[in-house]
Amino acid sequence: MSKVKRAQKLYRREVARMKKRDSAARVLSTCFGSDSVAKVPAIDAVLSARLAERLEMIGDDLREACWQRGILPDTTAEALRMARFLAVALPFARAAQVDMGIPASVLLAEAYLATAGELNLHASDPFSTGHQHGSPLEAFLVRAASLQRDSRFKPVMKAAGDTDAFLKEIAIWSKPEHGIDLIDTITTHELMDCDTLHAQAM
Repeated sequence: MSKVKRAQKLYRREVARMKKRDSAARVLSTCFGSDSVAKVPAIDAVLSARLAERLEMIGDDLREACWQRGILPDTTAEALRMARFLAVALPFARAAQVDMGIPASVLLAEAYLATAGELNLHASDPFSTGHQHGSPLEAFLVRAASLQRDSRFKPVMKAAGDTDAFLKEIAIWSKPEHGIDLIDTITTHELMDCDTLHAQAM
């Protein structure tokens, strides 16, 4: 069996299983079905939904208690928060990258800071812009479109592909935009790895 056929079989099995059980899968499958405008593999949405469901079991109270008792180092506790955030946000950020060309890492860093790492599938304003959107996907696409039109952001786009120049331009742009630069969030959590889009297997 080819890799493509195996991926298709896995996708169909997971979608069928999760649509019966998981509201997260239903929401993400609606956003990233085969007719999605933003061509992000639907299997990514399904896997992200499964990951989000599992990580949600590690609630803030448990994570905080483990950190206070020294069971989890601070960096590990923060990594769990980021993993939970990415399980929800990454499909939306990648969809916006495909559709608008804005690096997913920038959108993820913005949303992470705006939400303090707490994002769910029904968030209507994940960038704290004051505008309500119908879904997180819509919010990410709208934010990406606004950055695409922003002349101050163009140097960031021109520097894409050169890590040092890219991070330098992000710092220059994000300090007046957010009052802080996004470099620490992007580099600490290796968010630039999220800019690599995996091939559509469907």
